[in-house]
Amino acid sequence: MNDKASAYWNNGYSGSLGDVRVYENINYGGASTCAPNGSRGNIPWEWNDRISSHKWVTGCGF
Repeated sequence: MNDKASAYWNNGYSGSLGDVRVYENINYGGASTCAPNGSRGNIPWEWNDRISSHKWVTGCGF
């Protein structure tokens, strides 16, 4: 599903490793943004069809 995401829903567990950081390139490379636990919606236009990898993180750092 490389570069095909247009919506998201982070329904992971709250607490440690509850947020999801998404990356523009494979293997966590390039620009990144984060989806806090419990968030959902359409991916902003600047990220639409650009996500190539993700990983669970503790805190988005906003």
